Amino acid sequence: MVLENMRKHQQPLMIIITVLVIISFAYFFNRADMSKMGREDIGVIYGRKVTITEMQRVQRMVQLGYELGMNNLVSQDFASDASYGWNVLVLHREAQRMGLDPSDDEVSEAIQRVPRFQTNGKFDAVKFEEFTTRVLGSKGFGLRQVEEIVRLDLQLGRIRSMLEATATVGADEVRAAFEDAYAKNDVKVARLKLADFTAAVQVSDEDVKKEFEDPKKKDSYKQDAKRKVKYVKVELTEEEKKATGPARKDGLQRIANKAEQLADGMQESGADLTKVATGLGLAEQIKETAEFDRASINSLPEASLQGFTQAALALTNENKVSEVIQTPDAFYLVAVSAWTPERALTLEEAKPQIVKKIQQERARVALNAKMEEARGKVVEAMKAGKTFDEACTAAGLKAESFPLYSRSEPNFESSDASTVIQTATQLVDGQLSKPQETPDGSTLILLVRRLPADDKRFETMRDAMANNLKARRKSLALREWLRSARTAAGMNQTVDLRES
Repeated sequence: MVLENMRKHQQPLMIIITVLVIISFAYFFNRADMSKMGREDIGVIYGRKVTITEMQRVQRMVQLGYELGMNNLVSQDFASDASYGWNVLVLHREAQRMGLDPSDDEVSEAIQRVPRFQTNGKFDAVKFEEFTTRVLGSKGFGLRQVEEIVRLDLQLGRIRSMLEATATVGADEVRAAFEDAYAKNDVKVARLKLADFTAAVQVSDEDVKKEFEDPKKKDSYKQDAKRKVKYVKVELTEEEKKATGPARKDGLQRIANKAEQLADGMQESGADLTKVATGLGLAEQIKETAEFDRASINSLPEASLQGFTQAALALTNENKVSEVIQTPDAFYLVAVSAWTPERALTLEEAKPQIVKKIQQERARVALNAKMEEARGKVVEAMKAGKTFDEACTAAGLKAESFPLYSRSEPNFESSDASTVIQTATQLVDGQLSKPQETPDGSTLILLVRRLPADDKRFETMRDAMANNLKARRKSLALREWLRSARTAAGMNQTVDLRES
């Protein structure tokens, strides 16, 4: 009905679309019956079973929403939810129940306002026809789905408007949020370095032998398989890389076809990448890496190539050829060219690794004990009236000032900065943390005080902060409404489509 209303107001060119509507409606009404053909049930909602076919169709519509720029339906608080498909079913039903369903005329007007269908701010029937014939058909959709997705977007917009009444933000809340984000933290730290303890740890040959022969750790000391790979990269010309629109599309299609021929050729038993690529005129595109394993692959120049590391490490001596990998300007394929199997290390080969491991473990134990002892002394000294700096000196530690920072403007200059910032957030003024383990040692953290945020800065940021808080509250309100609506609808999902 909606699309019929649109056609009444269009020029004769829309007669073509009328025919397409009839064909599309017939096709999709027939397709709809497929959901009744004994497909596996994945759950229940509103007292009825939902099939995989139905849910997959609903979930595929998000892509159409992106194509059409449906800002409500593709928003993060709706589309990124793991229950997206169920959200769509709930939205449609609840909007109708609440009297928030748009009329056919409103849907028709909204379709004509879709940017994808406009030229110079006006509805363009040619663009509309091109989209419906070229884009929708390739996705298995028709004009009916345009109406459906636009209606859903309008319904969600009205739900959002209804929930806005709950998204009020008070002046005190804005100030509190500003203080939380921009108040500077005055923090001091005292550190012990793991390296200082590691140097003192002695590891005997007997220690090494005992570790090496431990049955529980027999798989820990192995030489990873070493391999070389060849790869052929088919890419756009420099001119095509700069092109846009049809010219770029044609270029991508050209190299995609060539990459497909390459992949097909490698499907034959015993296929050799060099021979196959040469036969396709790609001899100059054949490259081979140096030998590498999992530990050294990132040192290869090819590691910067999108998807290369994952593809190369996934290959084995039995599974030698990768799938075709696409980058923005190219397609390429990787194949194993040399393979040295994984093997167990000898005791002598494993010795450096074992020595380092034992040193690290024993040094960590000694460091933790030392820091616990030092903290106890610092706490007692501060209770007796000494400053943190004085107490640390007496306990054999060195107090240091951590650079002033706020939650919105952190300082990550030191290696333990993330630990310091995260821990200080949980402290009150004057509170000393417990020892915090870091990759290279242990750190004590004292929150001296939180400094009030700048009033002048608050005045310049007040409105933006209020708007951000309100937007966040709107998003939370929508998520909670959807959760409550799903519960009220008796939603019970029995199969996760991500695992099916």
